[in-house]
Amino acid sequence: MASKRDAVFLVPDLDMECAIKGLLGKPERLGIRKIDFDSNRDLIRDNYHDPSVVRSAPDLLKYNSNTHCYAIVLFDLHGCGYMKEKSADEIQQDLEARLRPDWEERARVIVIDPELEIWVWGPSPVVGRIIDWPSDRGDIKEWIMSQRVKNAPPFFRGDEYVSDENGKIRPPKEAFELVMRESRKRRSSRIYEQLASKAGLSKCDDPAFIRLRETLREWFPPNNS
Repeated sequence: MASKRDAVFLVPDLDMECAIKGLLGKPERLGIRKIDFDSNRDLIRDNYHDPSVVRSAPDLLKYNSNTHCYAIVLFDLHGCGYMKEKSADEIQQDLEARLRPDWEERARVIVIDPELEIWVWGPSPVVGRIIDWPSDRGDIKEWIMSQRVKNAPPFFRGDEYVSDENGKIRPPKEAFELVMRESRKRRSSRIYEQLASKAGLSKCDDPAFIRLRETLREWFPPNNS
């Protein structure tokens, strides 16, 4: 019998697919061994996006329980269809329970609250360099905070961009799109791969990112451990 692949990743869109590729391309920065990863065999992108991942993950990953050692499911809380009903932790627990008949304890669900772009606004200064932020605009976060929000999403309070208790900008996706327009950077999912591969990860304190990193460290510890 052929040996199983390391892990399969289920994601809702190309942005998250590129972020995973960027992260796995630098295993030493995650504190893990190199994972045998081939996006054609080890990554599933659900083109019906976050709500479909929540509904369909057990079916989409059923076959892979025989071909892969582990499974990781990632999606955004904002837009998954359950944001007003359940917390990220509750959604993770519910979906892991639905995956358990096929995967037992070999599947982990990562729900990013509110969305992937929250990882962009960590302590790393690399964002400005990657998007070619104009130096005459000053500090990128201070500039964002000076802007007004139009058509703010439901989870957003007020009509200005705000910095939460961890120094992250909210709403994160709208803020990222705003600075992309200001720097005249063309929108591309490839940017997420660049950010994931170049940003400093050691200080990222987002709960979803920490959950992902600790899961990978548990399953794929460094070769010298």
